[in-house]
Amino acid sequence: MHYHNITNSKKKNFRITSPGVHVYYFTNISAEFSFTVAHEKAEVYVYGLYTGKDQDIYRLTTKQKHTAPGAQSHIMIKGVFNDASRFYYEGMIHLIKKATRTDASLESRNILLSDHAHVTARPQLEILPADVRCTHAATIAHINKEHTDFLMSRGLSIENAQNLLVHGFLEDLRTQLQEKVPKADCTFTL
Repeated sequence: MHYHNITNSKKKNFRITSPGVHVYYFTNISAEFSFTVAHEKAEVYVYGLYTGKDQDIYRLTTKQKHTAPGAQSHIMIKGVFNDASRFYYEGMIHLIKKATRTDASLESRNILLSDHAHVTARPQLEILPADVRCTHAATIAHINKEHTDFLMSRGLSIENAQNLLVHGFLEDLRTQLQEKVPKADCTFTL
């Protein structure tokens, strides 16, 4: 298993040429990352975590390019944005014709805690072979008022209710990362 925290890395293009699990993690950076999966027994997992506040602006572009058959790549980006923060994300899964039997996914899930926060997410697919499994998804939403009201009816303040919901929202990213890399630090502040 290969783990890389690329938050402060100067390297932005990664070519995976060996078998096994390769995990990449970053938080709160603007960047353009490219992951070329060039080995049929490679499994690539990329996790990005964003917490925007005040006037923060983040721009992220990711590209998953498969050049070998049978490999996997999965990107999960999660963000929580408050105040007047902004997040612009564009992701691409690109499979060349010989990259059959590929399993790839790309998702961007975001919560807005303010009416002034803004997120734009554009996941895209460019698939040339037929025998593949590729998915992409993007969500941008405010915290559900019914959920907040329910927690408040149980005695929580609105701030504590929102924090609990945000922590629950981010928990699957933390869980997936720590299942693959038990010592990975995936902390955040709101």
